[in-house]
Amino acid sequence: MPYLLVHYSVRNYKRWRKVFDPDTVPQRAAGAHVRYALQDAKDPNHISILAYIDDPKRLDKLMRRKNLPELIKKAGVLLPTVRYRWLKEEP
Repeated sequence: MPYLLVHYSVRNYKRWRKVFDPDTVPQRAAGAHVRYALQDAKDPNHISILAYIDDPKRLDKLMRRKNLPELIKKAGVLLPTVRYRWLKEEP
């Protein structure tokens, strides 16, 4: 099963959390299961998320949904800081 590791900065962690937490329902429905949503120890507005992904194609559909730009803006995500990496678990 693939994992997705995402790092980004937000304007305000508490504001981001209020947008992110309710959005985990559609994420799970799309097969994206957040294992950890963490704050950086030195910069509380820098977020790291580790999620396992049931099906990358379903995740792609989720990432193309119409309301995503609105959610990103509302959450205060700083788009130039977004970095992601696909990972895999070795047996």
